[in-house]
Amino acid sequence: MRVFICFLLFKCYFFAAPVAYAQEDSEDVSALFDDGGFSNSKNVIKFNILSVYVGDIAFFYERAFGDKFSIEIGGGPLMNYYNPEFFGLYAGMDAPEIVDPSGGYSIWVNPRIYFHGAPLNLYTGIQYRRRHYFQTSANDIIFNDIAYNAGVQLDIWGRVILDYNVGVGVRLFEPENQFSARSLGSHFILPITLKLGYLF
Repeated sequence: MRVFICFLLFKCYFFAAPVAYAQEDSEDVSALFDDGGFSNSKNVIKFNILSVYVGDIAFFYERAFGDKFSIEIGGGPLMNYYNPEFFGLYAGMDAPEIVDPSGGYSIWVNPRIYFHGAPLNLYTGIQYRRRHYFQTSANDIIFNDIAYNAGVQLDIWGRVILDYNVGVGVRLFEPENQFSARSLGSHFILPITLKLGYLF
């Protein structure tokens, strides 16, 4: 009887031990691949660092849909100052001048196609940006920028991301009730953006 009980205990250990080891191994492996949901994160909130120079305090929200596509929208207030972008290549003499800004607003829309792993990787897209400048002693001025852009969005520390892109496009300007219809025009632009954000 004693031999039979020892035999049963041995068999129980023989079958239970591999299961326990298997569970331990699977837990170890899952721990290795557990990134705290980072790889499943599809949302990014961002702030445009470079646009502060021209007086545009812009915040953004980007949402990825699947592995290849995302859309970014943004906006914010325009400050009481304006510094012309250094990349503007003006065509013609009818471009309106912002001489006395007293605020305003900006709107950004940027649908993107990622080469792999949205929203972190190389991407390309079309960027639309609208700025409406109020002026104290002059008429309002509206800039509509449409540009093809390409860039990269990377995680630089934990969930902190850096988004950098460059583009080429055209600016349509609308001086409201200023000069004449001839003052409506356009010029080429080479937009550059640098954003800092958080992935969640």
